[in-house]
Amino acid sequence: MILELLLSIISLPMAKKEPVNLEVPKNLVFREQLEIRYVLVDDLILLDQNPKLHDIGKLVDSIVENGFLDPPKWDTKLNGGAGGIIEGNGRSEALKWMQEQGREIPRGIAVNEQNLWAAPVIFGCDARSEIAAKRYAIDHNNLVMAGGNFSALDMSRAYDAESYIAMLQELDQQQFLPLTLDGEDLELLLGKLEGDRAAGNGDDDLPPNHENINEPKLGKTNCTCPSCGFEWEKD
Repeated sequence: MILELLLSIISLPMAKKEPVNLEVPKNLVFREQLEIRYVLVDDLILLDQNPKLHDIGKLVDSIVENGFLDPPKWDTKLNGGAGGIIEGNGRSEALKWMQEQGREIPRGIAVNEQNLWAAPVIFGCDARSEIAAKRYAIDHNNLVMAGGNFSALDMSRAYDAESYIAMLQELDQQQFLPLTLDGEDLELLLGKLEGDRAAGNGDDDLPPNHENINEPKLGKTNCTCPSCGFEWEKD
């Protein structure tokens, strides 16, 4: 009897809540303001020598399923002052591939008269220097894992080892290591890399399913990534 009562309570429909109407406050004063502008996907410049690994296929799947909901951030200090994407390089690369392959325009993406795609991009609050921008780029990735008791070695598995350590060494020389790492972490990573080189491990210590990183799992027609030249097959 008690069990039936509990089941009947659980099965009761939840009361529908009224949507919250978020109003924009008036007379705001900004220290520095962020804004979103639509930029041609072809004009998005990726972070040079970005060490982060991306599963472009999964990013494409997510964009197709949910729309483009997470705008990348532009920073004027990157790439020697030319500017570039400081966060969202994988998403930008996925959009470039989708446009190149003639995929359906996702929600959140616009097109111009030439049918070229335009994506929302965040502007403002640029880093103080290029080295500060690179530091933020690393921290932006690592902070996602920082709350999950991941070690520096765990975090490093999200990157190409050689490129990641090279960028960390560059930051260390400027005494500007990421907030998510310290000198001991860097020594640990350097020791791990040197040990792998000496042992000739190479790809043996790559993350699980590494062969799928950067490779869209889209079937069986010859395709080439517009950014990296990677070739694969799709249905």
